[in-house]
Amino acid sequence: KFDKPLSSDSFSRFGKNNASIHNQEIVEATFKLTNYIIPKFALWIDKKELKELSTIELTDILHRDGINIRYLGLIRSYCTTPHVKKYLLQEIVARVIKRELNKVLRS
Repeated sequence: KFDKPLSSDSFSRFGKNNASIHNQEIVEATFKLTNYIIPKFALWIDKKELKELSTIELTDILHRDGINIRYLGLIRSYCTTPHVKKYLLQEIVARVIKRELNKVLRS
């Protein structure tokens, strides 16, 4: 997790006050996330026995570590264990199918 609160208005027209400061904080947090936190998480999950890990538990663990679900693909790219890569791909595909089905059902 990042050591200070981040502005949700960064990189938007709403974040005019102190925009350069807030935008730089987002850049730093993203760098830390993609270069340190996600690779460390990938090393951890690579060693995990995934049969015991449900989708809800995966989501909770990711969020606890400050990682959004949208980074599953990046996490998978850092993993080396075939069964972990397969598990993460299944999770990604299931989420895409769920979203597409929800779109169809709503229309």
